[in-house]
Amino acid sequence: MKKLGQVGARKLQMLLLSKNARWLEESGLESITLDADSTVKSVCGNQEGAAKGFNSTKKGAKSYPPLLVFVSEMKLLYHTWFRTGSAYTANGIVDFLKEVEANLPKNITNVFFRADSGFFSGKLFDLLESYGWDYLVKVKLKNLAVLLKKQEWEVIDKQKDIAICEFAYHTEI
Repeated sequence: MKKLGQVGARKLQMLLLSKNARWLEESGLESITLDADSTVKSVCGNQEGAAKGFNSTKKGAKSYPPLLVFVSEMKLLYHTWFRTGSAYTANGIVDFLKEVEANLPKNITNVFFRADSGFFSGKLFDLLESYGWDYLVKVKLKNLAVLLKKQEWEVIDKQKDIAICEFAYHTEI
């Protein structure tokens, strides 16, 4: 792998992405769920690009937090980016998803995107909406229960106690 260098590693990554796109096309699926995530992989010694960042299992250890996206229906790791250890969960998600979208087969007409609260970002939402993708991204809000009680809820299924609401929320950081 070391002999590949950055250019060779990038070519290999794009080859793997094109193979995954072919498998996805051959699956015959038209609707997919993309699950985005980031994880932490600790390293020993002084590995290139490794840095101290959030690491719940080995606090203070150098690591890499790869960015991942899975096709849930196929249990397929569709694409991944290797990032430096100091990268925040959502760093690069917009450019990453542009690469994913550009490599989705034409038979995929409906995409549902899911991610945890680390990916909560207006730029991400703008991108997802520009693609016409549905999405669910977890959010952490202080006083969420109070905020939700103030909303106007539309009952969808009375027997299953399902209701929805829509509202805008803005906070100063």
